[in-house]
Amino acid sequence: MSINPNQGQNPDQSDPYGSYRGYTPTPPTPPSQPAQPDPDDPYNSKWYGQQPTGGYYDASQQQYGTGQQQYSTGQQQTYQPPRSAYSSNSNDPSGPSTMQMNPRLAALLSNAFIWVGGLFFFIAERKNRFVRFNAAQSFLLFGSVSIAFTVISLLGFLTVIPLLGWFFGLIFGLVHLVLLIGAGLVWVFLMFQAYRGVKFKIPFFGDYAETLVNRFTK
Repeated sequence: MSINPNQGQNPDQSDPYGSYRGYTPTPPTPPSQPAQPDPDDPYNSKWYGQQPTGGYYDASQQQYGTGQQQYSTGQQQTYQPPRSAYSSNSNDPSGPSTMQMNPRLAALLSNAFIWVGGLFFFIAERKNRFVRFNAAQSFLLFGSVSIAFTVISLLGFLTVIPLLGWFFGLIFGLVHLVLLIGAGLVWVFLMFQAYRGVKFKIPFFGDYAETLVNRFTK
């Protein structure tokens, strides 16, 4: 029994589809024509944000543009740390305080009453580092000045020595005057800086004051 290989097929060789006559190919749909530009709308604002209806559409470009827009929006957002992050800084005069008083006013008074005020506010204020620093510096600085004045007064007996008394009197008088003027200018300056809320360190005394604050402040 022989089998005809062309059995069941269309013998018409001019038919390109052969035995698949039942399948009718659909011709490709031509791409729609893009919208004509409107003379009154040169930028095509009415089509902004709409996807094209014809032609090739690249979705990756839209995703890239969206991600770029989100990235640029994220750059505009800035982190604002909470106020409590600065509460432990000794430069911050508005930090927490254990006294029912404005920290700036307390720092000013600790300088105004020289070493007595410094000692009082260093003991009374247990939390605000700005007040404690001004108090410790006032105590160390003006306490040293007071000791210097006391020593000069005790050495006043040297002025009664014959022939050399006038010399000692001149030296002690100049030292007393320089200390008085210098301490007075520094006193006014420290009160002004404390009222402004500015931490100002006097050389040598400021370093020791900061050491005391760091040691005795929790």
